[in-house]
Amino acid sequence: MPARLIGKKSRRLFEAVLAYVPTGIIVASAPDLVIVAISETASRQFGRSREALEGKPISSLASPYRLFRGDGSRAGFDDLPITRACLSGETVRDEQWVVEDEGGRRVTLLINAGPVKSKRGKVLGGVISWADVTALKSIEAELRAAIETERTLLSESNHRIKNHFEMVASLVRMEAVKYGPQAAELARTIEDKLSVLAAAHEGLYAPRDTKNLSGQHLLAGVARALYSDRHQIRTDAAADIELEDDQVTTVGLVINEGISNCLKHAFADGRSGTIDVALQWNGPKTLELTIADNGIGLSEPLRQGTLGLKIIGILARQLRGRFGLANRPEGGCLLKLSFPLNPAAPPAPGASR
Repeated sequence: MPARLIGKKSRRLFEAVLAYVPTGIIVASAPDLVIVAISETASRQFGRSREALEGKPISSLASPYRLFRGDGSRAGFDDLPITRACLSGETVRDEQWVVEDEGGRRVTLLINAGPVKSKRGKVLGGVISWADVTALKSIEAELRAAIETERTLLSESNHRIKNHFEMVASLVRMEAVKYGPQAAELARTIEDKLSVLAAAHEGLYAPRDTKNLSGQHLLAGVARALYSDRHQIRTDAAADIELEDDQVTTVGLVINEGISNCLKHAFADGRSGTIDVALQWNGPKTLELTIADNGIGLSEPLRQGTLGLKIIGILARQLRGRFGLANRPEGGCLLKLSFPLNPAAPPAPGASR
């Protein structure tokens, strides 16, 4: 072993590394690319003793194999990390290579390589190390396939659950026709709530990059569920708001009750109108939901509280928030609900109406 690559004092330590390290290692001289030292693991992988391999050119070792880069393109001897390290002084980190033997068996290797230089910076040789990650790549492929199968099944299951919500809503509406106007009104209320639950479910379990659901997604879903051909429902949410999963359904039901109250009372005279639903920040960790209409405004009976407003009060407490209702100076009514983004936060002072 040339002293210019490995000093005498380091030889024993180096020999121990070559004997016991569980990865393949080759030290080659430059520029002739002759094997100076090889680890026991590498010699076993090549099926030859260290003595038989040391002193041989690396090209003779690589020639029986077909080489492929990580992207699947065919590579030659000049492309090998050890060649690049010895001839150009390149350092290679975590490159993935596929090596195919004469029998067609393929292994995937994770390779690192770098030059050995003199004090003056001259390249004396190079070192290459590799780990066989074939089994890990196989496990990774199996996991990816399992995740994709699970995602497909979950998507199908969620689609069916949403359809069941909608089917129940339709059945309730059809049955209510038999029992007169009051039953029909109740059926419409139930249908709206089921539609909102379906929209919230769809948002919660649709594939997405984060564990939480964006406010924009929820507002848009609820607005679609409560579509009215006589009233425009406009939504606006800060782009960076992401609701905790256990808040989504509750917030969706608050929006449903708020919009339903607008449709029932603000436009009771049959007029058309606009409902604006917004979700914005009201502090570092506090959100504010507003539902505003341009209808006839609050009447005294409404100030005493409808069933819908009582439901909103219950939902506000679940969110550890507080809400208020008031007439707008420009006409119409405004509902405000402030609540902490973190559902584990302590209740807000006066956490009710």
